Amino acid sequence: MTIDTRHGAPQFPAMSSAMGSSSYANMDVAIEELVAQKDHWVQTSVATRIEIVDALIADFSALAPRWVDASLQAKGLQKDSLYAGEEWSAGAWTLLHSLRQLKQALLDIKQDGHPHIPGPVHTRPDGQVTAQVFPWRAYDPVLFSGVKAEIWMQPGVTAETLASTQAVSYHDPELKGKVALVLGQETSPVSVHWMCCINSLPRIRSSSLKRIRSMLI
Repeated sequence: MTIDTRHGAPQFPAMSSAMGSSSYANMDVAIEELVAQKDHWVQTSVATRIEIVDALIADFSALAPRWVDASLQAKGLQKDSLYAGEEWSAGAWTLLHSLRQLKQALLDIKQDGHPHIPGPVHTRPDGQVTAQVFPWRAYDPVLFSGVKAEIWMQPGVTAETLASTQAVSYHDPELKGKVALVLGQETSPVSVHWMCCINSLPRIRSSSLKRIRSMLI
């Protein structure tokens, strides 16, 4: 399969106009490298993971304007277009928000052993426990009016034991790493973007990506 960049698809710096498919040999080597380091990754301390997320936040904040500019150019929009704000809110800010949420969860794990649940925890009449996880921040109800999200726990989990079921892997010294394949929808711009970034790893000079790559290889 060859991925061609054209009008309507973001043009990313340091990326050729067409990306050839990886050979089976190259894919085998990449998978072998991941398998060799899978246990090392799960044993990475929470503090180190927080450092990695901090580096990702800093690096992406620096390149976010380029991301938005590339998206606007691909769609034929000007920087002062009324639609320019959507590229920030639906792309760059969303990713940064997700990274900050991830960092906060790791900080909670480091401090208390589990992520904090932002909303109330209820027990349904049938005994099943539910936890409201969104809205998360004070401004979420303003940006997402009327939107709420809950997680319904497995039978047997009580409000008292809920915390002990969170972040279990972070407290298991015998945990073994696993390698999983994550498939992205080919038509999704975000999925295509991240596939391109992953395939272009050797050409990216971001300090955070080099840090992550050094831990995986």
